[in-house]
Amino acid sequence: MNRSSYNYVTSPAHGANVPFAGLYQPAETIADVITQAGMAVVRAFEALHRGIAYRQTGRALSRLDARTLNDIGIPKAEITTVARSLTAR
Repeated sequence: MNRSSYNYVTSPAHGANVPFAGLYQPAETIADVITQAGMAVVRAFEALHRGIAYRQTGRALSRLDARTLNDIGIPKAEITTVARSLTAR
């Protein structure tokens, strides 16, 4: 097979005319899909972690008596709001 019969395409990965560079496109697409799926898993774990931290913070604040809550400036009615703001991103 002589050089002129190759299918030369500019490859974004290599930035030059490369024989059969079009074959890289499916691999790049697959890599993008895997990256997006991985990021979705990371976001799911982060959301799970925030939920756990929120519940733990709320429970800890709920165990405090009214005087201690007053000393730290948290009204008992706002425990859930404070817990949510403390565990937000």
